[in-house]
Amino acid sequence: MNSSKMVSARCLLVFLICVNISPSFGCGRKERPRDHAPPSISSCPSTLRYDADSLQMFSSKVQWTEPTAWDSTVGNVGVRRTQGLGPGQIFYGGNHTIEYMAKDNSGNTATCRFIVTVVVKNCKRWSSFPHGRMSCDPSNIMLVGTVCKFNCHPGYRLQGSNTTECQAHDQWSISSQPVCIPLTCDRLFPADRYTSIFCIDACNFQSVCQYSCTNGFDILPGHGRVRTCNASGKWTGEEPICQDVTPPVFTHCPSVLVFYAGKSTDATMVHWQAPVYTDNAGLGGTTSRQDKGPTSSTAVQLGEYKVVYQAWDDANNTATCEIQVTVKPITCRSLYPRPYTKITCPDGRRYGAQCEFNCKEGAVLKGESTVHCEAFNASGVWYGKWTFGLTQPYCEPEAKCLRPTPPEHGALSCDTWAGGAYCVLQCQKGYVIEDWEFDPLIMCSDTRGEFLGLDDDGTLPNCAVESGNSFFDYKLEEYYYYVGDCTAARDQIKQNFIKSILASLGNVCSTVNCSTSYVEVDCFNTTDPGRKRRSTESTVLVSVVLTVSVEGPNKLSPADIIMMKEQIHKTRAENNDGLHLEQGSLLQFISVSVSNPDVTCPPGSYSDRSTLKCVLCSKGTYHDVDANKCRSCPRGQYQPTSGQTACLACPAGQSTPDVASVDANQCVDECPPGYVSPTGTKPCSMCEVGTFNPSNGQTQCNICPGSMATPPNFAATTSDDCFDFDLGFLSDTYPYANASVLFTPTSHCTSLYLSLWMKCSMCDRILEITDAHEQSALRVETRNGFVYISIRGCELSVPVYEYLDSYRWHHMAFDITIRNITIAVDGTNQQSTNTCGNETILEPADYMLIIGGHSYVGSVTKLNIWDTRSGSMEMNSEPSCSDDKLGNLVAWKQFQQAEGPVLQTVSQCDDEDNCESSPCQNEGICLDRRDTFTCTCKNGFTGDMCEVNIEDCVGHSCQNGGLCLDGEASYTCLCKSKFTGEFCEAMIVDGGWTSWGSWGPCSVTCDSGQQTRGRECSSPEPENGGANCIGYATDSQICSPTDACVYECDVDPPDPLHGSMNCSWQRESTRQCLPFCEVGYAFDSDLFLDNIVCGPDTGYEWNIRNEENPDLQIGSCSVIKLAEKNTMIYVGAYENLTLEVARSAQTNVTTVIRSAVQTHVDGLYCAHMGYCRLRSLDVTNAVPGTTDIQRQRRDVPLVGFHIEISCTPKQDPSWCYDLLVDVYNTFQRLVSESQFSVLIDNTRYDIGPNGTQVDGGVECPLGTIQIDYFCVQCGPGSYPLNNYCERCPRGTYKEDYSSPGCTPCPPDWTTEGLRSRHASMCNVAVSSGKDAAKHWIYAVIVPCLMIVIVLTSVGLYICSRRTKIQQTSTMGCPCTCEKVNSLAWYSNRKRNDMWRKTHIPVAWPETKAED
Repeated sequence: MNSSKMVSARCLLVFLICVNISPSFGCGRKERPRDHAPPSISSCPSTLRYDADSLQMFSSKVQWTEPTAWDSTVGNVGVRRTQGLGPGQIFYGGNHTIEYMAKDNSGNTATCRFIVTVVVKNCKRWSSFPHGRMSCDPSNIMLVGTVCKFNCHPGYRLQGSNTTECQAHDQWSISSQPVCIPLTCDRLFPADRYTSIFCIDACNFQSVCQYSCTNGFDILPGHGRVRTCNASGKWTGEEPICQDVTPPVFTHCPSVLVFYAGKSTDATMVHWQAPVYTDNAGLGGTTSRQDKGPTSSTAVQLGEYKVVYQAWDDANNTATCEIQVTVKPITCRSLYPRPYTKITCPDGRRYGAQCEFNCKEGAVLKGESTVHCEAFNASGVWYGKWTFGLTQPYCEPEAKCLRPTPPEHGALSCDTWAGGAYCVLQCQKGYVIEDWEFDPLIMCSDTRGEFLGLDDDGTLPNCAVESGNSFFDYKLEEYYYYVGDCTAARDQIKQNFIKSILASLGNVCSTVNCSTSYVEVDCFNTTDPGRKRRSTESTVLVSVVLTVSVEGPNKLSPADIIMMKEQIHKTRAENNDGLHLEQGSLLQFISVSVSNPDVTCPPGSYSDRSTLKCVLCSKGTYHDVDANKCRSCPRGQYQPTSGQTACLACPAGQSTPDVASVDANQCVDECPPGYVSPTGTKPCSMCEVGTFNPSNGQTQCNICPGSMATPPNFAATTSDDCFDFDLGFLSDTYPYANASVLFTPTSHCTSLYLSLWMKCSMCDRILEITDAHEQSALRVETRNGFVYISIRGCELSVPVYEYLDSYRWHHMAFDITIRNITIAVDGTNQQSTNTCGNETILEPADYMLIIGGHSYVGSVTKLNIWDTRSGSMEMNSEPSCSDDKLGNLVAWKQFQQAEGPVLQTVSQCDDEDNCESSPCQNEGICLDRRDTFTCTCKNGFTGDMCEVNIEDCVGHSCQNGGLCLDGEASYTCLCKSKFTGEFCEAMIVDGGWTSWGSWGPCSVTCDSGQQTRGRECSSPEPENGGANCIGYATDSQICSPTDACVYECDVDPPDPLHGSMNCSWQRESTRQCLPFCEVGYAFDSDLFLDNIVCGPDTGYEWNIRNEENPDLQIGSCSVIKLAEKNTMIYVGAYENLTLEVARSAQTNVTTVIRSAVQTHVDGLYCAHMGYCRLRSLDVTNAVPGTTDIQRQRRDVPLVGFHIEISCTPKQDPSWCYDLLVDVYNTFQRLVSESQFSVLIDNTRYDIGPNGTQVDGGVECPLGTIQIDYFCVQCGPGSYPLNNYCERCPRGTYKEDYSSPGCTPCPPDWTTEGLRSRHASMCNVAVSSGKDAAKHWIYAVIVPCLMIVIVLTSVGLYICSRRTKIQQTSTMGCPCTCEKVNSLAWYSNRKRNDMWRKTHIPVAWPETKAED
């Protein structure tokens, strides 16, 4: 008998034993039978409807009969209410869902669900009740029977009924809700045509009416502008009156009028029309007058005057017209002195003035000797013009040079061959030239046309009397060498030196008297460092003045005096053997020097060093002792006597026309302050503009400092008469006024620096420089925030944006080079590149600088131009109006004589912002002015600095005792308690609670909860800022429904032995558990593993809890054990190879198929390596009677093959399983490649589509059961039965893995459910009757059952050698193997892998087998 037949026989024997011993036990692992049928519920109510109790929100009358349930397995099962209240409980208004649930021991559930509706009848809620109070009783929910009452606040009246009731038909007893309507005041009408009234709510209570006025009229400060309608139906306050607040407007008010003085006078008749004005209220009540300044048609002196007109209306609103009246002189241009010419202009340069021209002796006048300044008119502008025309008269010498007049006692000897170009001054005998330094030879200059070497005034020095001289001084200086203390011996050295010099000069002084004076001794010490003992060596200088006097007949000539110097020097140098001192020391002589003789003259005379004589100062001169000179008496003094040391002064107010005056008769009246003449005496000329003279008898005026000027035709006497000036250009009178000066650069200008201050309302063209052909060389303009600079037609722009404005002064500086242009506005620099490409800006030629003119209205000052930027011309970040720097091309001082209709005024330039400290209070607007400021106050304030708040509470509209508080152009009302609003017109209404409503439903349907009731803050509602109700709008209390809550989702089921539950919340209120085993363990049962949940769908009870499983237990995690063998069965069927074809074939079908299959089986890798072996290879349906497997195709059996391959696991439980899977994949590949095809009678047959099947088996050791492809023992609480781990029944328990059966509980005790794992679970006492019988049955049956289990386990062990592998790992004998789809075995392997990874963590390393 072969092995297959022996296995079949054994299997059959075991099967027969199993059937005989226990008919209920099967011989192979099959699908565990499960109860999937839910219980059935009966008596489930339908929808129920009840009305609420009277004046309540709930019904207490809800009743129904609770349903029951029946299960086909266990019979009656309990029904539990899982949602909603029970019958007889309090049901509040609305729909209530009631749900019951029944559950059998398998966890199958059935539900019963129905609706209970409670209807609450009430009326529609009233809307809010403004301006009044609404109170409803007994409920604010407006149930049938509720009564509501209405009343209004002060200032309102009720319209409608004051009471209403909610009736049984859910309708109020009145059709519409009452309302509170405001009281009304009388209608307001404007008092006049200037007044308008606007009311926000007509004439109703609390309406605010605003009074306004037409343009030009207003309600005066301190008078109310608002009236309100109060709760008594009266308007508050007095009626406001619109007053005229707009002054008249001058429609013609010239800002400036310019007049010109008449001929030879400082005044003129002025004429103008009185300014014209209008008024918003008409001219009927207006008046005007002139308040200040000269009047029209009167004579006005030179100067500037402010003429002020005023006009006022009936409301005393005043308008002012200010006119600047300027009387200017008509002046001719300045006359400049020429050589040999004396100009006398007693009346200056004004219109009508006369000037005299006189020449020096020897010169001839060219032109008129008397000229006059006349006036002419050009385009309405007066100018002055001299009668000499274009060329000013001048004097010209008759000869080449004008010979000077020789002095008294002197003569001028000139050559004749050179035209008198050389002259020599000679004095009479006994006279000498008074100035010993003067060269008597003078020469006429070819270029200058005058003799050179004369005094500054062009005169020759006097010839003075020569006098005798009696004293001559020689200064001697002698040097000596001395060893010793020179300082200590100084006095002795001086005495011995005097004795020595007098003794040595005895021969020289034999005929004259000699004396010494001014003897001085100076010591210069030196120390010799080479000497061992310290000693002092000195160089001694001894100086002395030797005076020689000559008297009587022993007069010396100049030659004798010079010879005496030589004798003195020779005597002291050759015969000097040193100076002997008393101590025996010696001063060793070194050298001597003698000065030239110096003549000593008496006062009134000076020494002439060339003649060595004394010269007596002549008349008209005096002896300057310090300078040792004779000087001419200055103007205003004279000297009639020779040899004097001072001059005599003229009487007060008089002076001499010339210097060196010799007689008192030469004293004449001198020029007063403010006037000058060439001699300082009359006739005199007035100081020019820009100069002043503070003293009498002056020949020239002092120039005002910096760029200051003086008034035209004004004899300025002090520097206080000088002032910085502006030039004004006013468009309303003279639209094209300008000022210009001529200038001439001395070289090519490649850079210019311009600086000016300006204030303008129209600043388009600031300045322009034109050449002799009136072509523009440089122009500066401003437009749209840019400064435009045009250089010979090429225009460049530099942005300055908002820096310039019309209400203040601005400093502008321009640094223009051939490469760049820099503009500084108020110290802020902006730079641009000069792209014009000019090599020079100005050339050495005549140019005219023009400021003002067309498109410029405003003032200019301190305009200066330099031809280069020096260090002092750097851009100043803090420019000053007091800067006195003058340009070297054009200086502002040149504009001081500007002619035409240009206003020359005291400068108003302002570089200080007096508004910087924000002096204006209360948001007043500050306007900066020179040295001061003005404030424009906002409405409601007045005063110089807006410091006074105007009282606005007069005629206020504060109601209900409100206190008026003055504000800024307004007032506020400080309200008493319980009133509010802008004018305290609104009463503050605090909120009041309604009565409490009915209690609401309980928050839970089981255990303990809360229920609430509410009230509203609407009796009355808070109004006008009233306080909300104090307290809470809701109240709560504890409620306790009769039902106990079932909720166990927050307590997870116990963890399995050697595993964990791993629970988590999946969705709201639903918790799910996924049990896991530790590594190397697997569950011994799949009961309850798939879906362990707790939530709304389970009545908040774990779905695995039932009567059999009260402790929520699942299977145990058991140690994974290796199977004894894993087997794979592979079956294939050939398409179209039927049994009939095989029978009729000439080919041996069995041999051909076996050979084809055997070849590939032998080629398996696992077979080659010995990992697997072929247990059987059979050809099916090849001959009758061999039909182990069939493929149903039109009920025709097909011929195929049947292969059985086995593997014995080693270390890893999955090793054989993975190896057999690889075998399966290899066979499937061979099928797809037609490797199993056979040739039968020349016909090729192949495995058809879906022509393969696979199956398998697991053989487990005795005492274990199959789980997937491995084996486990049954854990505590379970025992092996029918290849399953069955739960221990009630009354038994099992504490370990190895016991084959369960242990009965002690007598009189049982367990609460199945699968008890410990003796302690036998904790339910068996009382009597049925429970005792059950316990007796378990005690008798269980031992017998254990015997059956042991015998059955032996049979199962034999049978398990051929066990089928499926997803549920069912066990079967080889003799009863079922047919499966060819892919089922492989797909089961995939599912088993997934289940193994989820529930069975295996630690063994996997070994992959190769084919």
